[in-house]
Amino acid sequence: FPYTSYTKMSRDEILAIKAYLFSLEPVSQRPPENDISFPFNQRWGMMFWNFVFLDEERYTHNPDKSDTWNRGAYLVEGPGHCGECHTPRNLFQATKDSKALAGTNIQGWKAYNISSDPKQGIGAWSEDDLVNYFSQGAAPGYGVASGPMADVVEHSLSQMTQEDLNAIAVYLKDTQPQTEGVSKPPIFIAKAAESSDSLGKKVFADACSSCHLWTGQGRQTPVTTLSGLKTVNDPEGTNLINILLTGNSPIHLSVDHRMPSFKEGYSDEELAAVSSFVLKHFGTTDASINQQQIKAAKEAQSKAH
Repeated sequence: FPYTSYTKMSRDEILAIKAYLFSLEPVSQRPPENDISFPFNQRWGMMFWNFVFLDEERYTHNPDKSDTWNRGAYLVEGPGHCGECHTPRNLFQATKDSKALAGTNIQGWKAYNISSDPKQGIGAWSEDDLVNYFSQGAAPGYGVASGPMADVVEHSLSQMTQEDLNAIAVYLKDTQPQTEGVSKPPIFIAKAAESSDSLGKKVFADACSSCHLWTGQGRQTPVTTLSGLKTVNDPEGTNLINILLTGNSPIHLSVDHRMPSFKEGYSDEELAAVSSFVLKHFGTTDASINQQQIKAAKEAQSKAH
């Protein structure tokens, strides 16, 4: 629970959240038993963690910045709590302030670098690109929201005003650049369709090319653009594998914006082969994915559910 971020909110806003939650229809459901092992199940121990790592200060306006920037900073650092997912943590699971928004792994997915760095972060995105991503879950040639981020877009960011989304974009493009994580490949780097990986090429031809095309530009909608995405330039293929297994079908998007799951219809060998083909065809790392990585991702998803 991101109370370390919510502490930046005012008392009136916290009470407004409470009032909304108390207005919802009650649901009778017994919560699961606490299965956290000792000593982590001792909540009193958090007083020591809070003493060392919790900053209880409310957000304070920066007079050297615009009102829009300050609004964005408040939303990102407070109620939006972006750093809780996008900032790596230290040994004691506190976020590393020196690596703010540098990207990390969460729930088996990569939460990419969203600092202002133009290659590893979002510095090359325009403010309009960011606003489109927040509101629609995609910015062709830059990013597509999937996994936990798709939930954030569907249930939170897409519900916000354009003014607030623009403020978030303004602030993120002015954050300290962090030069680590997955690099953004050029917008168009697709290689020739010929490949020694004949199985991967065949699966792509049968299941993927009709929407994504061999150029990665997307056929029926720009949302299906692969070229330029970090997903196809990550040598570990983390998010690529996950999206093949889970699909990406937010209910607020039209059918031509959705991607089905390929978990049931294809073997681990086929999924590994097509993952390798996509990384080599659209990325710059020349990476390969093996069946063990597909199996491990399936097991991790099974435990998560």
